[in-house]
Amino acid sequence: TRWAALLARRPAPAPSPEEAPLSSLTADEPSIVDQAPSWLAADTAARERWTAMRGGVPERLMATLDRMAMAHGVEMRAPFLDDQLVDYALAIPSAERIVPRALFERMTGQPAPEAPEPPAAEWFRGRTGDALEGMLADGRLFRDGVLDREACCGLLRAHREGGADHHRRLWTVLALAHWYEGRGIEPPEPARPPAPALSRAEQ
Repeated sequence: TRWAALLARRPAPAPSPEEAPLSSLTADEPSIVDQAPSWLAADTAARERWTAMRGGVPERLMATLDRMAMAHGVEMRAPFLDDQLVDYALAIPSAERIVPRALFERMTGQPAPEAPEPPAAEWFRGRTGDALEGMLADGRLFRDGVLDREACCGLLRAHREGGADHHRRLWTVLALAHWYEGRGIEPPEPARPPAPALSRAEQ
């Protein structure tokens, strides 16, 4: 297969006989960090990624993604979590992974594809902007004074009029507003005025 050919170009260092392969290790053993193969010891960044792959990815990210996919009747696939591919990626020195596009082009001999940019700027001139307007009008984030309603309205107005592109800021505001709505967070207490200084007689 294509990935087998890529793996053959630079095989990952084989673990020593006393070490178990990654696929046979279980996340419920005493310490995930202690289970890392010895050939990762010299690469701290790779060791941290290995720990994340054994702990956070399966227990949190993959479980959450699976629930989200099943809620919509979709079966999720994760081909890039193949054991051999993960071992190969971890075996690449961190210094060579700083520029992933260059690494991709060297491995495949093809230009790295450009990441698609979602048309968020246009979204905020349409229905997404309408949703943010609704939040600005009655959202708890603005009622509680966490964000300045008028400043955010000005950003949205300038964006919709075409005078500036504020879609990244607006997206952050919208995401924060939705998050704040569902958390039941108590509004911040108003700042108290400083206590008056005592006179000499009162002291």
